[in-house]
Amino acid sequence: MSSDGIENGRLILVGNFLSEAVVAKRGLSDRNPAGSNRMARLATSMKSQGCQVTVLSSAVSWRMKGRAGQLLFRKEREVHGFGEVVYSSAVGKKMIGVVFEPIFYLMAFRELVRAQRPSQILFYSYSPMMLPMLIYSRFIARISHALDLEDIARPEWGDWKSEVEVRPIQQIVYSAAMKLFLLFTKRLVVPTARFKQYVSKKKKVLVITGCLSSDDFHAPTEDTDSIVHVLFGGKLHAEHGLFVFLEAAKLMNQRQHSSLNFRFHICGRGVRGGEIESFIARHALSNVTFHGFV
Repeated sequence: MSSDGIENGRLILVGNFLSEAVVAKRGLSDRNPAGSNRMARLATSMKSQGCQVTVLSSAVSWRMKGRAGQLLFRKEREVHGFGEVVYSSAVGKKMIGVVFEPIFYLMAFRELVRAQRPSQILFYSYSPMMLPMLIYSRFIARISHALDLEDIARPEWGDWKSEVEVRPIQQIVYSAAMKLFLLFTKRLVVPTARFKQYVSKKKKVLVITGCLSSDDFHAPTEDTDSIVHVLFGGKLHAEHGLFVFLEAAKLMNQRQHSSLNFRFHICGRGVRGGEIESFIARHALSNVTFHGFV
């Protein structure tokens, strides 16, 4: 995405960006490092293309504690290198804060849209709490918008197993929200071309990968008696290339070099944890270590 075709170069990026300061102030469990870092990179990239970026975040979670005796957090602002971050008002009590989240979120969004008159809205992922803003953008403000699709929600029967970390109800809700976002959004940003299979061919899709070019790395020579460690980290889902990774480990285990050894490591959690352990045992992959959630 660039500022080409944007009349005033103003863009609102909506998503759960969290700084250390707001996490401490509102008593949140963590700062959503993966999502916050990705949003910061996106905002920085768009700023470099001439866009004036404002990030809007609700800064709410089910387990938020808040400060002792403080029921309401007012809307606040922070300034970062990529631009301004606006945190909507929130109720600082467990579970209650989430009930009011879509209301305060929409109010802050509406105020921002009226004040800045942006030409573009970019939604980071498809939280159900952002659906009112999607509807407002599409049918009331009629502002061009896009979706950064970072994950795929696919409910499965295996989600209901007691040993699985995935919350089945949450998967169903987020899957419905994802379908609504895909229905009302014409343009998408995805981290891998694999996500295109879940998107209509009529949509405009831009792939912005987080992978690095292999040209940036130099394999050790075979006379160094080296061990090369290869890491897979993240949610354990097939669409993230998990089983491609395992097949590569299987292939390397069958074709061990005499002086160059590969060790594969898997860190993360998800519905495929049991399948990973079974795959490793079935193929006797001594070169693979499944660490689970780290």
